[in-house]
Amino acid sequence: MIEAGAFFLDGTGFGRAPILNLAARLFADWQQFVRDKTRAWQQMNLDWLYNFTGPTHVIFYEQLVDNVEHTLKTVMEFIEVPMERDLFRCALERKEGIYRRKKRVLAFEPYTLKMREELNSVQERVYEAIYNFASPASR
Repeated sequence: MIEAGAFFLDGTGFGRAPILNLAARLFADWQQFVRDKTRAWQQMNLDWLYNFTGPTHVIFYEQLVDNVEHTLKTVMEFIEVPMERDLFRCALERKEGIYRRKKRVLAFEPYTLKMREELNSVQERVYEAIYNFASPASR
């Protein structure tokens, strides 16, 4: 049997963990981690939505990327800061910024189909709650 290079305390002393058991345990840990973080993300967003009593302006990343100018204008209006045309133009010209992360491409898919479906389902529920909260009459 193939064994992992790490030693684990097994109650009677040190022993080698079979790599298949280790891989199964790591995968189970990863699945639990994803479930926990998905629930935490959902709870955080819904908590802000339902419990924050101040004025709220929701921006979706996709909207910001698709229409930077319009999104920035709505933010400036929301926070009631006047826009100076030259400064606004300067911001738009430099919207890419000078600090760019390199895009990392994974050589594998970290999520199973079931995990991906659950992630999408939770995102849809949160987005639906936001849409309903923002404009309940139109839905």
